[in-house]
Amino acid sequence: AKQVCKGIRRAQRKRPRLRALEKAGKQYCRAAKQLEKITQRLSGYYRTRGYKRDGAAKGRRAHPKLMKAFRSFLDANRKIHQEVARLQKDNDVAMRRQLKRRYGKNMRFYHHVGPREARKALHAARKEQFSKAPSTQRVRQAAKAVKGLVATMDRVSRKHDRKASRSGFRSYVTYMRLYSRELSRYADKLERKGAKRAEYFWKKVVTKFNRMIAHANRVRFKRGMR
Repeated sequence: AKQVCKGIRRAQRKRPRLRALEKAGKQYCRAAKQLEKITQRLSGYYRTRGYKRDGAAKGRRAHPKLMKAFRSFLDANRKIHQEVARLQKDNDVAMRRQLKRRYGKNMRFYHHVGPREARKALHAARKEQFSKAPSTQRVRQAAKAVKGLVATMDRVSRKHDRKASRSGFRSYVTYMRLYSRELSRYADKLERKGAKRAEYFWKKVVTKFNRMIAHANRVRFKRGMR
């Protein structure tokens, strides 16, 4: 907790001031410190098997406080993630607008958009994979959206040809396509086998997504490349 809070305090001193995020950060630090304090106090008790000597009396007394600390921490963690997600969404909208205005819907635009739309589809699929009643339709919709995006990116790649090859954009599109196919395959397996038996194919989707992100990170645009 000490190192995390130190990083949060350092971030809070930077500009611009983000009041809602700073408030969430302070709440997160308080909750993390309280949880750490209780768990550290109990760690020796359980490590030395003190519960055997007192019939777990200390553990039972500490349980309500521990559960309250966990709930506070989870609530603080949720709030800070929600605020970060909101800021990231606002930044994404602004970046898309800027790239479109400066370069048009070309390589630079889709280099930014692709991973974010792919991640959105991955989150939709993950939600269904770990749902008690998974919806194959939602996964198919996510897969269809990625497939359409890949088709557009492929046209952009062919349009810029040599520049797409030199920048690494074409390779990135190839791995985006592989991810799209794996996502569609997973939707089929989820419908036929159910979430538990489709887990292997879910892991393959995650692997393909990570490889696509790795290739997206290798893309380098030179001056004059749109």
